[in-house]
Amino acid sequence: MAANAQLHSLLQTMQSRFATLHLRHDDLTVEHLAILFDPQQMPALQLQDQIMNAHYDVDDHTLMTAMQLQLAGQTPVPTGAINYYIRSWSIPVVTLGALLEFLSQQYEDLYTMDEVAPWIQFVNENQNQPTARFHMRDSRYLCCDRYVGMCTGPVRPIDRHLQDNRERPFGILGLFLQGLSTLDEAVFDAATVWVVGRAAWHQHPGDQRLVDVREQVLINFFGLDNLVNQQLGGLLPWYQPAAATLHAHAHDYPTSFATVFNNAGAPPNAVLAENIGVWMGRVEQVARDNARNTRLDEFPFTPAYRALVLRQATPLLTVNGYTLMATIGLDVTQDCLANATPFFSSGSYAGHVACTSISRMLGQPVSDTTIFTTFVDLFPWAGVVGTLDAGIQQLRDYLHLVCPLVCVSLSRTTTSVAMANFFHHVGLSSTLSFLDHVGLPQHTHYPTNQWVHDINNDAMPPSHATILIPHVHPGNQKHMSHSEALSRVMDLSWKVTLLVGELVVQHLQTSAGQQQDNGAIIHAVWPSIQPPTAAFYNDHLDPRLRLAYQALATAKADHQAFAQQRLTRVRNVTQVQQSFSETMRFASHRRIAQAGYATGAAFGAERHVQACMLWKTNHPDRHHHIAHHDRAAWMQWAMSLDEGASFYASSLRNTAFAMDSRHRNHNVLVRYAPAGAMDNTWMEDDGEVFAAHGRWNADMLTRLSPTHFSPANQQRRVMGRWQQVRPETLELGIYQHHPVVHNRAVYVSPSNPLRIYWRDGERNVDIHSNVPFSALQHFDEQHRTFTIQILSDGLGFTTPNGQPVLHNGSATVVPLLNMQAGGYGLEMMRMWRSERRRLGFDAPEPAMANVPRNQRRQCFKRNTRQATLDNFSMPIYPTDSIALLRQFLLQDRFANGGSFNTAPEDLVAFLSAEEREGRVQPLLSAFLDRHADHPCVSDWLMMCSNMAVHGPDLYRNVQFLRDNVSKRHIRRETNNGHIRTFQVISFGAPITERH
Repeated sequence: MAANAQLHSLLQTMQSRFATLHLRHDDLTVEHLAILFDPQQMPALQLQDQIMNAHYDVDDHTLMTAMQLQLAGQTPVPTGAINYYIRSWSIPVVTLGALLEFLSQQYEDLYTMDEVAPWIQFVNENQNQPTARFHMRDSRYLCCDRYVGMCTGPVRPIDRHLQDNRERPFGILGLFLQGLSTLDEAVFDAATVWVVGRAAWHQHPGDQRLVDVREQVLINFFGLDNLVNQQLGGLLPWYQPAAATLHAHAHDYPTSFATVFNNAGAPPNAVLAENIGVWMGRVEQVARDNARNTRLDEFPFTPAYRALVLRQATPLLTVNGYTLMATIGLDVTQDCLANATPFFSSGSYAGHVACTSISRMLGQPVSDTTIFTTFVDLFPWAGVVGTLDAGIQQLRDYLHLVCPLVCVSLSRTTTSVAMANFFHHVGLSSTLSFLDHVGLPQHTHYPTNQWVHDINNDAMPPSHATILIPHVHPGNQKHMSHSEALSRVMDLSWKVTLLVGELVVQHLQTSAGQQQDNGAIIHAVWPSIQPPTAAFYNDHLDPRLRLAYQALATAKADHQAFAQQRLTRVRNVTQVQQSFSETMRFASHRRIAQAGYATGAAFGAERHVQACMLWKTNHPDRHHHIAHHDRAAWMQWAMSLDEGASFYASSLRNTAFAMDSRHRNHNVLVRYAPAGAMDNTWMEDDGEVFAAHGRWNADMLTRLSPTHFSPANQQRRVMGRWQQVRPETLELGIYQHHPVVHNRAVYVSPSNPLRIYWRDGERNVDIHSNVPFSALQHFDEQHRTFTIQILSDGLGFTTPNGQPVLHNGSATVVPLLNMQAGGYGLEMMRMWRSERRRLGFDAPEPAMANVPRNQRRQCFKRNTRQATLDNFSMPIYPTDSIALLRQFLLQDRFANGGSFNTAPEDLVAFLSAEEREGRVQPLLSAFLDRHADHPCVSDWLMMCSNMAVHGPDLYRNVQFLRDNVSKRHIRRETNNGHIRTFQVISFGAPITERH
């Protein structure tokens, strides 16, 4: 009887804890608590209360005995078996105090975290006790910090523990592991991992609720804020709103959407279903064309998955022939690809969240077979890297077919795409808060490619208008602390969506029989749904939506406070820092490329077409200095750029000029004003500014020693910097000039060119050479010193122990062609020939050896200014880069004029027979093979290897050599819907003075 009373008291406590965390607890019973203790061997009530309220004061042996825990071992776990585990670290009070101090330096709000309250209390209660190391095993001075988790075989609890020790980046656990491993490695390594044997499942019971509730019981038994856990436990969320919240949903902003929609709806016509099938075929073709990036070989489109996509993309009902709503997900899960798991089902974490939220707001259950909205993913394939443009294009194609009146975007990324009118992914600036937009309707469009390229029509097409309602991604909280406020935001976003849908359906009913496009329908309902702002009070707003918007704003504020307290904690590990730096470097290059480059001559017809198209797509990186609404000013700027100029870089540069009326160097120049200056108007005089810069420079030099810039001092400073960066690997001998290079140690930087220090007779020569970084990137900083090998076909590398450096199974070599390219090619090849002869091999001087630098000038680029061409010093030397092109054009086919095109290899399938015949790439490649000894052959080989990028450079060079040069651009649409462009260059006879 006493045991039963103790169990029922424990059940009431657990139900209370579940309710406090807004966890479902209506099905929680005494049977669920049997995983904690044997009902026949209940621990003393005092011990049970101590575990539930202050388990950190209970030593490991006592806890293990009371709960009959088993030590986790190395024994394999069967696939599908589910284990629940407890990790425990016994931390001396002196270490715990140091840990708190250490973490407070990493995270200044540490002492406000609920999770660390037990640590602070323990330190305060024991800080006056002896802290000598011999108390390490004395339980009076140990705080036991613990973590509860769950894993599915073949993953073992010990595997999860080791993985977290290596790379756990987020949350309080990440901070805890980082600090403990830094301060007390012995305690860190002595962690104990137990398995809760009474809770284990030998195989999945079939109901995820049964699996999840056991982890939630374990976490709440110890108390979430007394553990190092952040999450509530379980694979699926089991959020249950408070009674007051449910009452508000039902009475403050009720909706009859389900009734209205079902009464007004009718099955879609067969033509729509057929067109969606055609769209699905195009999606598959795009995936096949980009099979590597879409990972189609790993995750193919199965017949079941195709059928699922078609079913989810087809509206269940339409109203007067209109598709009411489309929901846009981010990316398909691997489980969905393999098992055709519907999104709106419990088989998907995000789908489960969405379904339960909709059901609460609708007042009736929904599933994937009864859902009122269609569903498509931005990425309907497994791979997301390199497939964003294709994903946006297929999404726009789909929207053109179904023309939804309302679009629900389920993430920041999809919202940003939608806010860019489905042209690109930066409609929502990174400086803006996504949460501010969540749940608030706004206008957007999904125009066609034909409209984008129509220079005579700037107005957005009303037939392709829609109401966008951004939502937080339903899977947002899967790997972080559960925010009750964010769950309220998700619920209210769906409530707003349902109310908007209801108002749209009612308008369609009252206007039945009228021919209206989407724009007219949205214009009619917009006054009743437009969100108010601080500067705009909407008198026509539906009263239910007004209350819903107010509740949504409150929930957002509550979540932001929670996020500040619980979610902004990242472990400062090396892997995270490196990944962030690499990501930012890649993003900066990608950002410049995505904004595009100016094509065609300034103020020319081709530029006009490009500028009109770019203005319509409204990429924010092209509008830093001129807002999108000021079309005339923006077009003037876009038309005026030099051919090949970066829109992003130019926009940023102009922003710097427009930011302030003061001189850009005002803060420096004001200290060196001319004598007698009363204000800063002198900065408008370029001569005075130049003189002030001179005074600034002279002043700076007076603060340096006369020998500050001497070669010896420069070398000393560089060596000092390297000594700080890599003290263990720096070998000073590497940076001394030697006459022998073969078998010499060299240091290869992860990102900078290789430097070879060679003694050429009486001269010291520094030679720079690019190396195959991909072959050396897996070597860490401690192992980036290699031995250089002078080979017959180039430069090779071996590790210090003599093993060749391999890449993809072959030895890593810098080929002779690459060695002779670039500004150091002459010195590099002279060094190579000298070493080969010293090793006893024949290395004759090439026909064009020892060419002075001013006689091997590089070819022109598309953005080479006309002044550079006009000032080119004649004559053209045979060893100049452009001399190769001159010789190529003097062949019979082009001797007196002709034409060719710059189409790259990957466009051959889309060319006519005549266009294939006119490609310059194969002709020029064959010519270069016969002139491999030319010192500048690498310039043209690089052009041939990537004609899509470098092809436009040809025009500048042909223009320099021939009369009557003209070009026209040919556009081709590829299978994935992209428009590709290449040039056809026509030219006349040679210009006499340049031949």
